[in-house]
Amino acid sequence: RFKFYFDRLSGIIARFQTRLDTLKTNGKDVAATQTKLDGAKSKLAEAKVKGEAAVAAFRAIDPAKFSEQKTEAKAARDLADSARGLFKEVHALLKVALKSLKAISQNAL
Repeated sequence: RFKFYFDRLSGIIARFQTRLDTLKTNGKDVAATQTKLDGAKSKLAEAKVKGEAAVAAFRAIDPAKFSEQKTEAKAARDLADSARGLFKEVHALLKVALKSLKAISQNAL
């Protein structure tokens, strides 16, 4: 699931960056929106690392010995929750950046 989130958000960020580059080429001030997008990129990289760590932690748990590995399971769950929270933050940052982009685009018309 985390790979899907990462791939999806990476694609959105790439298209967003292309649009910002086009507006910048046309002489628009995109600095504030670029800052928001850069924040989303860094959060996405952090979310990817946490997601991969959570997946590795879950894979390390032996189902036959689950009762003995409850602390490891809780730690893996906490990592997954943390990664999920970061993906949500990326989504929120992209929504804010999109509003800013729409304002710049409307001024371009």
